[in-house]
Amino acid sequence: MEEYVRQLLEYNPNYDAQLLEKAYLTAEKYHEGQLRKSGEPYIIHPMAVGRILADLGMDEVTLAGGILHDIVEDTAYTLAQVEVDFGSDIANLVDGVTKLTNINYETKEEQQAENIRKMFLAMSKDIRVLIIKLADRLHNLRTISYQTPKKIREKCQESLDIYAPLAARLGIYKFKFEMEDICFKNLYPEEYEKLDKEMQERQVRRQGVIESVIRDINKALEDTGIEYEIYGRQKHYYSIYKKMLYQQKQLDEIFDLTAVRIIVDTIRDCYGVLGAVHTMWTPIPGRFKDYIAMPKPNRYQSLHTTVIGKNGNPFEIQIRTKEMHRIAEYGIAAHWKYKEGIASDDEEVKLAWLRQTIEWQQELKDPGEFMETVKVDLFSNQVFVFTPKGDVMELPAGSTPLDFAFKVHTAVGCKCVGAKVNGKMVPIDYVLQNGEIVDIVTSANSHPNLDWLKIVKTNSAKSKIRQFLKKEANATVTEKAAALKAKEDAAKEAARLEEEAKKKAQEEAKKLAQALKKERRPERTKGVSVKGVSDLMIHFAKCCSPVPGDAIVGYTTKGRGVSIHRMDCSNIRALPEEEKLRLIDVSWDDDDSGQNFDAVITIIAEDRKGLFSDVSKVCVDMDMNINGLNLKKDKDNIGTLDLTLSIANTGDIVKVMARMKQVKGVMEVYRTRS
Repeated sequence: MEEYVRQLLEYNPNYDAQLLEKAYLTAEKYHEGQLRKSGEPYIIHPMAVGRILADLGMDEVTLAGGILHDIVEDTAYTLAQVEVDFGSDIANLVDGVTKLTNINYETKEEQQAENIRKMFLAMSKDIRVLIIKLADRLHNLRTISYQTPKKIREKCQESLDIYAPLAARLGIYKFKFEMEDICFKNLYPEEYEKLDKEMQERQVRRQGVIESVIRDINKALEDTGIEYEIYGRQKHYYSIYKKMLYQQKQLDEIFDLTAVRIIVDTIRDCYGVLGAVHTMWTPIPGRFKDYIAMPKPNRYQSLHTTVIGKNGNPFEIQIRTKEMHRIAEYGIAAHWKYKEGIASDDEEVKLAWLRQTIEWQQELKDPGEFMETVKVDLFSNQVFVFTPKGDVMELPAGSTPLDFAFKVHTAVGCKCVGAKVNGKMVPIDYVLQNGEIVDIVTSANSHPNLDWLKIVKTNSAKSKIRQFLKKEANATVTEKAAALKAKEDAAKEAARLEEEAKKKAQEEAKKLAQALKKERRPERTKGVSVKGVSDLMIHFAKCCSPVPGDAIVGYTTKGRGVSIHRMDCSNIRALPEEEKLRLIDVSWDDDDSGQNFDAVITIIAEDRKGLFSDVSKVCVDMDMNINGLNLKKDKDNIGTLDLTLSIANTGDIVKVMARMKQVKGVMEVYRTRS
């Protein structure tokens, strides 16, 4: 324990050592006996999370929360105990990270969505929740090789979809890049190995190019008086792979594999170095980005330019101040301030995208729609445009003025007819570009239509359009209902005449039933009475197999007596109105004991060895005969077994279905309707 706390204090000697010792001893005590998949003691994981947070420069409250982050979920230690022992601040951090393990969800997607919802809600109160979660996920990815192949795929895909983009949103790029490369290696091992081999083959030549560029820059800046640091860097593998994939290019066609980063003292020096660089080499048009004048929402600032070097080799140069570099590496953690253990309320931790996510939580109840909105609207590549007042508006790449309008306000979006971009009129499907000034043009006569759903890029805009269309459709239904009510008198008269005709037809049907006296004794006539008729030929429909206890109805056939169906039989429900006049009232005899009937149940289960044997054993144990069966399989190895059983009444069906649900591999059991 002493050694671990000493390691944390090396990051920041001002940490509260007693708090960190207490957190460690509590985690060690309650995680005792638990092992990781690697066989190591579980305490290794929370210790690693604490180190990662210390490396980010987080406060001791965050470190304590990180050390304790799994204690409520995985041990007998309760959240109430955390609050008593460590205070509400740390308890809220632990609660925010804890998964929703005590709630059963219909699908894994729903569970994932609800966990993300809870985390975002906790983040809105304290952004440190997300920083702890990212540290937790990063260490789990570093040790993910001990998991099953299925778990590796699930966690890596979730990390690519959610957690690496969240790290980028907070500007913690060192987390983002490491997460992405680990996931890339595990999800696409062949592509990773191929790219790694190609990069290694080019290593010597690439290093030579970087050294040559650095020498040239040193020479150009030696008389400027600018203090600077310079070094070469290699782009991360997943970033390279995405460019190759999306741009459909080979490795040699990617511009910025080779990059040089120059770190100076002031913003003025940044632009001074940029001028020197552009004097030495020709910049590639469209490849210059000024994130100093227009920072990213996560506070990232830097100058990026790609130039053509000697022999036509392109390379990227990044220029930034020391403070900008610290923010680029550590993001929001670089801004972290605390006083007496309480997080600052500075605007730097009040992120607009987080407030937007909280709004989505309230608006989007469907978990699939919520997750899709998060992935598309929050984590896709971004475009930055200006309002007429000069405010920066962030949207997913490919967004249109219509997306912009709905982000400004729902009312503005619903009345949008076009936009002025840099003073020129454009249609609502125009694709916005970085740095453009957008002024929405509205009309009182405009309103959303279905075509708008094809134009907008953001899921939040799509959701608002759907809400408008649904509301409009409901209003139309209300108007139609009012019009129908105006014709109520005529409708009532028509209904009265129809009822008279129906009664007359039923009387005729009864007369027909009385005429159908049975000419031979059927195999099964006992058990059912036809209202007002005796000694009538009847038979039980095989489509729905009614049994005592079922609600039943009789259907007068032509020449075959009365067919007995269940009330919920699909064939009965599908009868044309004129055929329904042949239906008559029937009921079960009270004294019909000892007689068995066929009933069909459907079992959905994994198609495994021994399944039918286990199903048969249930029938034997319950003294039920199997009179028929039919088994179908699908490509996912799921079997559908239709089982015809000999039973006495619906009570037997309920009992046997309950027993069947306990058979291994059975996912669903239900009574076959028809």
